[in-house]
Amino acid sequence: MILSERINTFGQDLLRRHGERVHKIALDAGFTCPNRDGSKGRGGCSFCNNISFSPHADARLDLAAQIAKARLAILRRTRARKYIAYFQAYTNTYAKVEALEALYREALKEPGMVGLSVGTRPDCVSSDVLDLLNRFRDQGLEVWLELGLQSAFDKTLERVKRGHTFAEYQKTAEKWNVLNALETELRQRGARQGSRVGTPFLTEELRHVA
Repeated sequence: MILSERINTFGQDLLRRHGERVHKIALDAGFTCPNRDGSKGRGGCSFCNNISFSPHADARLDLAAQIAKARLAILRRTRARKYIAYFQAYTNTYAKVEALEALYREALKEPGMVGLSVGTRPDCVSSDVLDLLNRFRDQGLEVWLELGLQSAFDKTLERVKRGHTFAEYQKTAEKWNVLNALETELRQRGARQGSRVGTPFLTEELRHVA
């Protein structure tokens, strides 16, 4: 069975819209997280291990060097020449919006970049950040906002030490959806929202709900 024949995979969607393969390049821009620096907690979520999430990103290198290193590896594997700058390690909206804009633009100016994907927490996305992402989208760029949800149950979120509630996720997702208006416009113009969902405790809680 070929997966792309049964579902619209992320890679196939990008291939169809860009006419060639597009790769995400995972970046470490040196961010931290309110769940690590003491603002909300210490040590991070119970599952936090950013080395396993983005093993090839290296905060010791500047963004241009990280992208150049990844580009060479991708060329050897698939020869793809279009990329999405994936700000992945820790909370990539956890800074002043001026600093975020500078970092995002630094990555986007590299050859072959067609957009950015920003991994973050739902309690660290201000209206100014959403406006910034919308401005990039209005330039015709791919824009993905990746909100870490993990669970829709506050009990589970507390158990894995997330430091935010499901209501905070809903609030941020609703703001982003309002800014992007209709789903048809999302498809045409490239703005997307992604959520990571799933924990070892989710099945147990669903049984309780049922």
